[in-house]
Amino acid sequence: MNRDDHLRGVLLVFAGIVVYSADALLIRMSDTGGFTAAFWRGLIAGLTLFVVFSVQYRGSMKRILTAGGIPMLVSGLLWALSGICFSLAVRLASTSVALVCLSTAPFFAALFSLLILKEKLSPLTLCCIAVSVAGIGYMYKDGIAPGTLAGNLAAMAAPVIIGLNFTNLHKHPSVSRVAVCMIGGFSGALISFAALRGNVLIPFSSLRYLLLLGAVVLPVGQLMVSLGTKYVPAPEVSLINSLETVLGIVYVWAFIGERPDRNCLIGGIAVTLAVALNSLVSLIRRRNRAGMRA
Repeated sequence: MNRDDHLRGVLLVFAGIVVYSADALLIRMSDTGGFTAAFWRGLIAGLTLFVVFSVQYRGSMKRILTAGGIPMLVSGLLWALSGICFSLAVRLASTSVALVCLSTAPFFAALFSLLILKEKLSPLTLCCIAVSVAGIGYMYKDGIAPGTLAGNLAAMAAPVIIGLNFTNLHKHPSVSRVAVCMIGGFSGALISFAALRGNVLIPFSSLRYLLLLGAVVLPVGQLMVSLGTKYVPAPEVSLINSLETVLGIVYVWAFIGERPDRNCLIGGIAVTLAVALNSLVSLIRRRNRAGMRA
């Protein structure tokens, strides 16, 4: 891979994160309930990804879905649950708390990889996990962070579910990621529909933000990041991905004036730096090993 390909990959991942980071902002701007936002977010994203899936695997859709089997269904369900938890966290807690907690997903993935796949954790990763736990603890040092108890519990549940999903996908690399996200979108919509007992109608003034989220932000952001990973190693993608926390908070602060409190700001900085440091060191180690082999 030449430098031009690597630069193209970095730009694609960065652009994808810039787009994808608007997720929380659009959920807040929709001014709907958490399950309502999750329903429309999942349904629209599912329909959009169905179109992408149909084009990408034209003539072999049934084979891809059948080959995915139980691991694909499990990942789709986990994707749905994480999306619902994130939507609830954004609506019922502060956006900054939701985003900071979400950024710890790679550490939960590492822990699940240790427990399920028996993959060893480096001392640095363990230290960064400890720093992240301390950072999140600092956010809650004066009690429950802004928002309801349910919202804060949802914020803490989302990265755990995502981490488990990462581990499942790592164990089954042949599973189609587009199919997983499509199944997750429809599953999330179905679960939310049941939770709301079918009461999902909202005015267009709210729906327009969720249309933008489901039809553009989620699929375009995910597609750009997926394309970028062809040219950029996973640790570098994780490093760039840590910008989502910062950008998401900045977007909400700039557009709707939701400013993170002092505890959340300090704890969030600690968590973001821990995630970035772990990814950066992993990237350096990977490049050093590649240089030694060369």
